[in-house]
Amino acid sequence: MNRVSQAVSNHQLMVLLFQTRDLMLNLKRKELRKFGLTFEESTILIHIDKLGKKATPVELSRQLLRKHHSITGLLLRMEKKGLIIRNKDLKRKNMIRVSMTDKGKAMFHNAKDEDILERMAALLSDEQKKDMAAGLNVLRDEAFKILKIEKKPDILR
Repeated sequence: MNRVSQAVSNHQLMVLLFQTRDLMLNLKRKELRKFGLTFEESTILIHIDKLGKKATPVELSRQLLRKHHSITGLLLRMEKKGLIIRNKDLKRKNMIRVSMTDKGKAMFHNAKDEDILERMAALLSDEQKKDMAAGLNVLRDEAFKILKIEKKPDILR
């Protein structure tokens, strides 16, 4: 195992964080290609599954920390691919609800069953996971504060 034996500079730590993020995204993108999904589509399907009837473009934007127009464009493309359906809310006419189609559900479950990120995270001990989460939460909370993001997204489980 690769142990850090000396102090790490802030710059080195950020480089390590971003390199690891990029490598993990590349692994996940490669895995998802087998199922005909992009990383972004997979992420949307995961959040639709977790949010259930509460899945709206606005809530997806909030959860994913993305601009509303970015999520709307992605949802339109996913609807054309037959992965999701956007429906007007019967009670609130100005609200759109998002749900998975049968095709979207099948692709979601296939991709979920084979998850490289789960296998990678399993390499860490419980103590390492706890330490990593604590450090990342400090950085994340400070970024929220600087960006004045008050309504923070939930960490989906």
